[in-house]
Amino acid sequence: MDFSGRRLGRLNFSGADLGGANFTNAIFDECSLHGANLRGAKFTGADLRGADLGDISLNDTPNLKGAIISVAQANTLLAGLGLQVLPE
Repeated sequence: MDFSGRRLGRLNFSGADLGGANFTNAIFDECSLHGANLRGAKFTGADLRGADLGDISLNDTPNLKGAIISVAQANTLLAGLGLQVLPE
């Protein structure tokens, strides 16, 4: 599946097998990736700030390599390690 460079709006990929999909430079608006298989997917330059990543763990983050995420999403990932991010 090739979604490269596309603006993806209000799509529910929850639980979907997206292994190997190309999301290079895609923009996610109100989309859900909750529980999706992302192995081998390409996210270089993809803007995931408008995506619900669900309870993604740091073990899954290599699949998101090169993606843009929000501070809130980063906090959720780090909370899974027991870390707390505070403003300086």
